[in-house]
Amino acid sequence: ATYAVRGRVVDPNGAGVPGVRVHNGISPLTAAGYRYGITDARGYYTIPNLAAGSYEVSGFGYRWRTVPLNYNFGTVVV
Repeated sequence: ATYAVRGRVVDPNGAGVPGVRVHNGISPLTAAGYRYGITDARGYYTIPNLAAGSYEVSGFGYRWRTVPLNYNFGTVVV
């Protein structure tokens, strides 16, 4: 099975930020599992085709500071 992360990047006033590259926290230079999405005009993004596992999702946009988010797919916590 594959998974996807969907979300929205907003500014301090809650407005969507377009053009931010949001990635799954894996380096594009060292791992075949690197995936990313680009925010649309309203700040929404999708990172598709993720394997089960844990990811620290972060983004990059000029003039913006981002805060990483953690996601865990395919793991049962007991």
